[in-house]
Amino acid sequence: MIGPGHELERRVVGAVLRAPGLLAETDLEPAAFGHAPHRPAWDALRRVQAAGDPVELQLVGHAMGGRLDACGGSMFLANLLADAVTTVAFDRHAALVAEHALRRRLRAALVSALAHCDVPEMPTADCIDRAERLIRDALERRATRGPVPIGELLRETLAGIRATRDGHSVAVPMGLPDLDTMTAGGMRPGELWILAARPSVGKSALAVQVAEHVATHGGRVLLHSLEMPGVQLGQRILSGPGTPLQRLRSGHVTPGELDTLEARVAGHATTRWWVDTTPGIAVQGIRSAARRLSSREPLALVVVDYLQLVRGEKGIPREQQVAGVSRELKALTLELGLPVLLLAQLNRDGAKAGRRPELHDLRESGAVEQDADGVLFLHRPGEAGTTDVEAIVAKQRMGPCGIRALVFDPSRVRFGCRAGPQSGGESERREGGRW
Repeated sequence: MIGPGHELERRVVGAVLRAPGLLAETDLEPAAFGHAPHRPAWDALRRVQAAGDPVELQLVGHAMGGRLDACGGSMFLANLLADAVTTVAFDRHAALVAEHALRRRLRAALVSALAHCDVPEMPTADCIDRAERLIRDALERRATRGPVPIGELLRETLAGIRATRDGHSVAVPMGLPDLDTMTAGGMRPGELWILAARPSVGKSALAVQVAEHVATHGGRVLLHSLEMPGVQLGQRILSGPGTPLQRLRSGHVTPGELDTLEARVAGHATTRWWVDTTPGIAVQGIRSAARRLSSREPLALVVVDYLQLVRGEKGIPREQQVAGVSRELKALTLELGLPVLLLAQLNRDGAKAGRRPELHDLRESGAVEQDADGVLFLHRPGEAGTTDVEAIVAKQRMGPCGIRALVFDPSRVRFGCRAGPQSGGESERREGGRW
């Protein structure tokens, strides 16, 4: 029968004293040990081994310094050695020590969260955000996969290549063939894509179109629309051939058109697409919603419209808040293994008409540009109201950059690819480059 936490810790520390090679089989940190004397002993073991010295009681005791007497002197180390768990059982005992450490962190997070609930001046929404952040931080400190042999990594990579060749790609297509070709199939798990444009060029329309394409092809999608009310979003989705958006907004639809709309509503009834139009939602709320949905079945895509409306951490400059939101959403892509499509505004210079936007035109752009795996700009080169739009892949970490010509249908609020050579005759840039 395995004993309580401090007994587990004694056996793990003792096992490494007896067989120092076991230290390479665990990534336990000194903080993982809840019983005070075990932390300096574990720290000393790690430092002795890191120095290349033999792990002997005398050297470990010397490395502990004055902390050894506080722990009980040389008899303390001798007792640890006597209580060592067997080599065969070491992995299980080390895993249980890690689980005990996680429970302590979780308990401390919950106590802190409860304390915030007792502060009358703190808004309830802030209490929820703080609690989620504390719990998330506690959970994210769990042991990671750690170093893996390069051979294992390459075997996994080859398996992915084979799966893609056989038609089982993990890429999430945007639904526009020219862009999907340039991105080798679409956005990939772990990628943060930025979609930016001047006002009224169509970034929200394209984001909704991409979300709809993924959802109607079997993917589970979460869309956070912080600017557009749900009714407007619904009208855009229902608009289509024979039912232009303006007709839907005015209500001037015939009985036959109503039947068409009913059919479209029925067609979306089985799609797994969730929409959240909460204004000013905090980035923690976005992560929480994504986690909840992914706990049932993995999401294929998260769309956030748009970055500058997401509430960041209070009490810091706005640019740092935006950087924090960008960093949190990039972390979400890695945590849940999905792409995030994040819409963003351009700064004042970038919002001026007449020239193609560039990476430095992203509003509060420093961290956003750095976090992004891909940046897609929409640019209307002609007069306002023209249907010709350039899709500019200005950054793609794992592929080429370049421009593709799109056409916008304002009645259906949809984009399509324009036939013929790419707009402007621009050649593609090098892979992994920037525009």
